Amino acid sequence: MTSRNVRNKAVVALEYQPMVAETKAQIKPPRKRSEFINLEVTLNGRPVNAIIDTGLQLNIMREGIAHMTRISIDLTQSITMNDANGGKGILKGYVGSIDMTCGPVSTNCEVWVGESVPFDLLLGRPWQTENYVSRVEKPMGTYLEF
Repeated sequence: MTSRNVRNKAVVALEYQPMVAETKAQIKPPRKRSEFINLEVTLNGRPVNAIIDTGLQLNIMREGIAHMTRISIDLTQSITMNDANGGKGILKGYVGSIDMTCGPVSTNCEVWVGESVPFDLLLGRPWQTENYVSRVEKPMGTYLEF
């Protein structure tokens, strides 16, 4: 993974290559076009695998990750989520704001919490728009620009 500043934007490369020593973001090997981008972020000092989903209208975290990273969950709020396959699920908790880092970049977002979702953290459009994150396809690979 490489990181550089371009006109006050941090550009994080997502092609597979040895990691730069000063960054903690871990990129998975090259992916098939149908797979999502996997990115290691840090929550309260703990590494967490995040999946970037450009079509999702929510940010979702597995309940166990919230407990592991000592993030307080508001259990009085819930939401019903419709998935791409026509199914429904209930997310039974809400976190108004979490701070996370990806290498040298700090971001913030709200998340809904699911009891048994099959991922650690799913970052959708709210995270992308609130933190000005763009997915950019280039001949050298896929990049996230912050």
